Amino acid sequence: MNCSELKYWEAGGNCNVAIAAARLGLCCLTVGHVGDEIYGRFLLDVLNDEGIGMVGMSGQTDSTIDTAAYETLICWVLVDPLQRHGFCSRADFSDDPAFSWLSKLSKEVKMAIWRSKVLFCNGYSFDELSPALLASALDYSIEVGTSIFFDPGPRGKTLSSGSTEQRRVLDQYLKMSDVLLLTSDECRLLFPHPLRAVSALLGLLSSFPLRLCFIALLSLSSDLLLIAALLSSSLCGLRRVGPLVPLSQSHLLVVVRPFPLAESLTGVGNPILAGRELLKEGVRTKWVIVKMGSKGSFLITSSSVSYAPAFKVNVVDTVGCGDSFVAAIVFGFLHNVPAINVLALANAVGAATAMGSGAGRNVASLEKVIEILKNSSLDEDSSPSVYIDENMDASEILVLARTIVNGKYACMSHVSLRKVVSELLPKLMAVHEKVLTSKCAS
Repeated sequence: MNCSELKYWEAGGNCNVAIAAARLGLCCLTVGHVGDEIYGRFLLDVLNDEGIGMVGMSGQTDSTIDTAAYETLICWVLVDPLQRHGFCSRADFSDDPAFSWLSKLSKEVKMAIWRSKVLFCNGYSFDELSPALLASALDYSIEVGTSIFFDPGPRGKTLSSGSTEQRRVLDQYLKMSDVLLLTSDECRLLFPHPLRAVSALLGLLSSFPLRLCFIALLSLSSDLLLIAALLSSSLCGLRRVGPLVPLSQSHLLVVVRPFPLAESLTGVGNPILAGRELLKEGVRTKWVIVKMGSKGSFLITSSSVSYAPAFKVNVVDTVGCGDSFVAAIVFGFLHNVPAINVLALANAVGAATAMGSGAGRNVASLEKVIEILKNSSLDEDSSPSVYIDENMDASEILVLARTIVNGKYACMSHVSLRKVVSELLPKLMAVHEKVLTSKCAS
């Protein structure tokens, strides 16, 4: 690859989170390792153009380690005519994290966490940073009062049957996070069940582990909203094809694809019940977000459940949609936005990203998010009522809808999309005006 091919390069992976957050008006700072070569300089330029700074992570140089271990992690993205993606990186061919030589948090990284209001980490972080280092970031965040967001992602299924240390730290993040973000499929693998072996066997027959890495820190210091993102320094996401593993007791938590039989056996195909189980098992958990793609999303707390359908848009590419969604959830969390409004914004940001091709600089723009909210085209073919049981213990279930209708269940209330949009738009327009003013000043 040479300079003439720059048009094919992109900052990806969870750089998407930082870029999407910056476009929502959050001041971002990234923390990670980037090599001193053309790829590293490209990545820094992209972040700088988005107004995102960087604090470099550093470790003791070891002459016995291959110099490639200190280079920017490059990921090759393969796309077929059907827009299906495959990813490959050097980190795919090692049992150790790509940056295993990073062993402790530096003073600079600790300062970034201390200044932050939120630490965001996902399961892909285990591919580049050691479990011990990730545990240190978690412990220090708790010590200084920084809220923790965690998304196990597709990597969660392999971590749940990984090394003892991986499983221990995964469990720490699941229990100690303030906010958990999962897809409906990922919820299933987090619940042990004696009949899980059947679904695990079905999944193992067709599974391929996914890999990627990222940690992000979001903060609020006086009037400055700071996001410090401890990034995978890869230029984009990473997917790995791995060997099938023998079914054993340790693999009873592995469910990789949605099978109707698996749902009936586990009893956690219901996102509301799964979310409540995570809340019950958590020590600090306040929100559980269940992402369901085109079927919308849930936000579950100890006292309420909120559901928002997806927006109808022309989907071009879904890469980066989940990352953009995360940025909007953090925006809502830090600004004390009502739960149903948070979901509406997150779905709009994810939809705006889906309308573009690729991730990185192509994630949702604020203008596109505002346009989607104004158009207010909800896909109401999906209904949360299929997940609600008459005997379900819930004080309140809020459902975003274009029109208010009487629900089948007394606990379910509809919230007008028009009302939600009218409350979100002033906030977003203020951000947009601030961005325009900043550009004119520069």
